[in-house]
Amino acid sequence: THRYLNDARRHSDIYTANFKERMLFLPEDVREQFLEWMKVEHELNEAELSQEFFMGEHEVQDLARRGGVVGSHAEHHRAFDSEDPEKIAEDVRRARERLEKLLGSTATSFSYPHGRVGKASAGTFAILSAHGFTHAVTTLKREVRVDDHPFMIPRYNTNDIRDFLRTAR
Repeated sequence: THRYLNDARRHSDIYTANFKERMLFLPEDVREQFLEWMKVEHELNEAELSQEFFMGEHEVQDLARRGGVVGSHAEHHRAFDSEDPEKIAEDVRRARERLEKLLGSTATSFSYPHGRVGKASAGTFAILSAHGFTHAVTTLKREVRVDDHPFMIPRYNTNDIRDFLRTAR
């Protein structure tokens, strides 16, 4: 048996991978109640954790100033295959507006939350296009090919690059 639930969860043990996968499909109110309970039960400070694990606004601005491509993601980071098109469109719109206000420039690239395109990929592509995006990346791990759809661009994530560099030495 393979140790991992799927390729996107390959850096997690099976319990963590299953937990992450199930959290994606819980109703939002149940998920929020559980997360609030976890924060209290384990005395977790959400602001401190966010600062430790995620880039802040100044770091994102600095990355863009240095020539890094900063694309949009989604405001709520919900998997698109568990959302209806109206919620996806609103999530995409709000995230793009926030990013453009922060950077003072137009975002044209998008990264799917959890790498999940959605139930109806053509509909998801239309939503992204309507909001001015020209391309999007998935979590499909392989090289980019000339015939890749602009809203289905594969990529290697930082773990893949780290692992490659370790073996290349």
